[in-house]
Amino acid sequence: MNSSAILLSLLHNVALLITMAATYQVIESRRTHWNWRRNLVMGVLFGAVSVVGMMTPVPFSEGVILDGRSIILGIAGFVGGPLVAGIAASLAVCYRFYLGGNGAMVGVSVIIMSAAIGTAYHYRIRQLEKNPGPLRLWGFGLIITLMMLALFSFIPGGTGRRMIEAAGGPILLLYPVATMLVALLFQDYAEKAETMREQERLIKDLVRVNNEQQHFSFYVSHLLRAPVTNLRALAELMRDEPGTTPSMKDLVDGFAASTDRLSQTMDDLSEILVVRTRHHHKPVPVPVKPAVEQLLADTDELVRLHGGRIITEVPDGCAVAYDPTYFHFLLTELVRNSIRFRHPDRPPVIHLSARQEGDRINLVVEDNGSGLDTQLLGDRIYGFYQRFHPTEEGRGLGLYLIKTHLESLGATIRADGRPNVGLRLTISFAMPTSA
Repeated sequence: MNSSAILLSLLHNVALLITMAATYQVIESRRTHWNWRRNLVMGVLFGAVSVVGMMTPVPFSEGVILDGRSIILGIAGFVGGPLVAGIAASLAVCYRFYLGGNGAMVGVSVIIMSAAIGTAYHYRIRQLEKNPGPLRLWGFGLIITLMMLALFSFIPGGTGRRMIEAAGGPILLLYPVATMLVALLFQDYAEKAETMREQERLIKDLVRVNNEQQHFSFYVSHLLRAPVTNLRALAELMRDEPGTTPSMKDLVDGFAASTDRLSQTMDDLSEILVVRTRHHHKPVPVPVKPAVEQLLADTDELVRLHGGRIITEVPDGCAVAYDPTYFHFLLTELVRNSIRFRHPDRPPVIHLSARQEGDRINLVVEDNGSGLDTQLLGDRIYGFYQRFHPTEEGRGLGLYLIKTHLESLGATIRADGRPNVGLRLTISFAMPTSA
C-alpha cells in the first residue's frame, strides 16, 4: 500500500461526495415542509455513496480494505443528523458484512463511529447557532481519522498495526483535509438554500402586505368619498341659506375650504395608488427619438409663448424599456415643469439628451430655471407634499409621482441643481432586451 493508491481512492470518494453535494443542493433548494422525506432520500444517497466507495477500495490484505467511508458517514451525520446518518450507516454496515473478511467487525465499527461523531457534531453546531470555520471542520475530520486509526489496531493477527504503519501518515494528512473541504461545500450549499428560502418568504410577505395596504387604501377611499361629497354639498347649501350672518358665512367658507382640501387629498391618494399599481405593466421597447419629436410638436406653442427653446440630442435607434404611454407623459411633464419654474430674468432653455452608459440609457433634462439646492434638500425633493417654490401654486406631488412610477418599472431618477442656476434631471432606463 502506497500513498498514491490511498490518494487515488480518496479522490474517487471525494468525487462521489461532490456529486452528492450537487444533489443535496437541489434537494435543499426545493425543501419546504417535507423534512422526514428529505432526510430519507439523503440517508439513502449517503449510504449508496458509501457502498460505491467500498466497491472500489484500496485492498491491504484478505478481507481488509481502506476507503473513504469514514468521511462520507461523518459528513452524513454532520449535514443531516441522526436519521440521515442512521440510514446511511445501516446500508454501509449491511454491505460491509456482505464483504466479510478479518476486518469486517472493525469496518463496521468505523462506520458506526463515523456516523455517531458526525451526528454529535451536528447537534453541537446547533447549540453554537453558527456555522463552523475551516479549522473547526478540520478538527472534526481529525477526530474521526484518529478514532478510525485507533480501531484499526483491533484487526486480528497484527494486520491493523501493519496497516497503521504503512498508511497512517498519508491517512492523517489527507482525510481531515478532505473532510473539511467536503463539509465546507455542503455547508455553503445549505447556506445558499436557506438564503433563497428566506428571500422567497420575504417576497411573499412583502407582496401580501402591499396587497393588504392597497385594499385598505381603496376601501377607505371608497368609504370617505360619499361623506366628503355630502359635506361639500352641505357647505354650498349653508352658504346660500337666507339670513346667514357674516360670521356664519366665514365659518361656512372655512368649512368648505377644509372639505375641498380633504377631497383633493383623497384624489391625490387615489392617483398615488394608481401609479403604484402600474408596476404590473410590462416594460416594452420605446424609441426615444420619435417620442421627443412628438414632445416638440406638443409643447411648441407653450415654449414659444414664454420665448424659450428646447435643444435635443438623441441618437437614432436609441430605445428604452418602459411604458410607452407614460414615457410621453413623463417627457411632457418634465418640460412643463421647466417652463413653469423658469427664471424670471431670462427665457427658458431646455436641453434634452439621451445616451447609452453600459447597459442603461440615461435621459437628461436640464434647464436654466430658478433651480433648487439639491445638496441641501437631498431626498426631500421627491417627498410627499413637498413644495419648494412658494410663489407657484402646486400640490407638491410632481416629482414624488414621477419617481414612484419610474422605480415601479425599473428606472431611476437623480436631481442636481443650484438656486438661480437651473436643475438637471438624469433618468436611467433599462435597455430593451431585444435592442
